[in-house]
Amino acid sequence: MYKILHISKYFYPHIGGVERTCLDNIEAVSDKAIQKVICFNDKNEYLEEKIAGVDVIRIPSLFVFASQDVNFRIKHYFKKIIKEFDPDYIYFHYPNPLMLRSLLRIKYRAKLILHWHLDITRQKFLKLFFEHDNKIALKQAYKIVANSEIYRDNSNYLKKYKDKITVITPKVENKLISNDDPLYSRVLHIRNEFKGKKICYFIGRHVEYKGIRYLVEAFKKIKNENIILLIAGKGKLTEELMKEASNCSNIIFLGKLNDEDCNVYLNACDIFTFPSITKNESFGLALAEALLCGKPAVTFKIEGSGVNFVNLKDVTGLEVPNSDVEALKNAIVELATNDELYNKLAEGAYNRSHIIFNDEVFKSQNINLLK
Repeated sequence: MYKILHISKYFYPHIGGVERTCLDNIEAVSDKAIQKVICFNDKNEYLEEKIAGVDVIRIPSLFVFASQDVNFRIKHYFKKIIKEFDPDYIYFHYPNPLMLRSLLRIKYRAKLILHWHLDITRQKFLKLFFEHDNKIALKQAYKIVANSEIYRDNSNYLKKYKDKITVITPKVENKLISNDDPLYSRVLHIRNEFKGKKICYFIGRHVEYKGIRYLVEAFKKIKNENIILLIAGKGKLTEELMKEASNCSNIIFLGKLNDEDCNVYLNACDIFTFPSITKNESFGLALAEALLCGKPAVTFKIEGSGVNFVNLKDVTGLEVPNSDVEALKNAIVELATNDELYNKLAEGAYNRSHIIFNDEVFKSQNINLLK
């Protein structure tokens, strides 16, 4: 049995794509390895617990600076845990630059697997400050994992290390609710509530890179009363977005939903809107889940992002120029009113996603990282 220490900024049940992927990685090799996780707690409290059969150590977050949790004793925690556990592999989820800096400044025998979820692009100062650490980590890494070939080929960091990069498409949960599922009555209830209308749905954090303000602007321009937008989730932009949409009767904010509610609304909707605008959206797990349910998507073109691999233009949905509100509006209206186009893309979304997001392939690829 191998011993693997996973290092992630946060970990389940904290909500996020990286946190989900970390848990999926652990489960994929559960019969091949003894595993531990070290991550930040989202409060100033040390916590040890067992989740999914592995020990999880959450170190206190003293404060947050530039979206990074800070604890001046990270290096101490790493030394102690690595000495006691003596892992064969350290599986590091990036971006997590403060933890990476601490890891690079201690000695360990383990092979480093670096899962490069995305480049730091928004925090310019942070990017420059950790530039040297990134290069050292990529050079030292035994293997590097990228979520898609598009991101691998377009990242300014990864393109230099293609010889040791493995592309592993994240595991995507199939959330399709069948007719005999107890939740199906709730799906029907929502459809009846909005009977005769095309339901567009967004779920995600209300932060700038998610591009929700462009979605709101697009719906303010849509005059067809039979096309509505349901926005789930919350974040620092929620109040501002609600003010912008206050006079728009076809936009409804659902608030933060639990997993079951999210799933019900995903199955009840007709179109999945995913208006992210930067490479901070490196893949889009929610987008992939929607496609698995046969929901065609509308996305922006994001150069170098895996979003445009997940939603393949004119196959699983529509793609429009980045941040173009008018084009976004037109695409949504076209998909909502053209039944022939809708049925074609809905079928494409279902068929292609079931081929690409394969659980067995995901598991075997994770096991192969340990060879």
